[in-house]
Amino acid sequence: MRKISHKSTNQLSLTMGRVDQKRKTRQLLLDTTNQLLTEGLVFNIEDVAQRANISTATAYRYFPNLETLRQEAVLSLNTKEPEQIFTDSAQKSLETRISEAIDYHLNLTIENEDRFRLFLSTALQESVKSPKSKLRGARRIPIIEMALEPFRNEIPEGEYIHLTHSLSVLMGLESFLVLKDICGLNPAQIRETTHWAIEKLINAVVKK
Repeated sequence: MRKISHKSTNQLSLTMGRVDQKRKTRQLLLDTTNQLLTEGLVFNIEDVAQRANISTATAYRYFPNLETLRQEAVLSLNTKEPEQIFTDSAQKSLETRISEAIDYHLNLTIENEDRFRLFLSTALQESVKSPKSKLRGARRIPIIEMALEPFRNEIPEGEYIHLTHSLSVLMGLESFLVLKDICGLNPAQIRETTHWAIEKLINAVVKK
């Protein structure tokens, strides 16, 4: 298969600019990759881009190499859209909505820990080779934003931004690995500690 070189050195942000369109394009690449995997085909990023009807250069702005794309595509099969996570929690408190989001992500991490570790390893290696490349899709940010949505007008803009970023630290593989590998906690203890941190954080912002 012909080797191509369309890698972009421009970092692509999924939190600035045409956010919705960027997320849709990224998801299209993931879905297309899973289609090719299901069909049992040997392919590269150029093939994925062609099937998705986007440019190869654009595809490389989202995924710097095929291994990263393949790993995240497989993981994406087990994930829900933010709207699916909060279908029955519209009237619940902010703390409850955030807790549900954290529980969802914790369960996903526990069930796919080995694959998440491999994906993180690949992403970190790529960050050394191509420091300006976009590493991950920040799937947790849309989930947090959806959890906060009913309370958006009650939280000052500056605190909303800090809260979103702080919650992204708690809702992630990185915090899970710290609590498991460094602190030596088991999954139940990780869940308890994470919820404790969430409660303190929410109370500090909402109950001032």
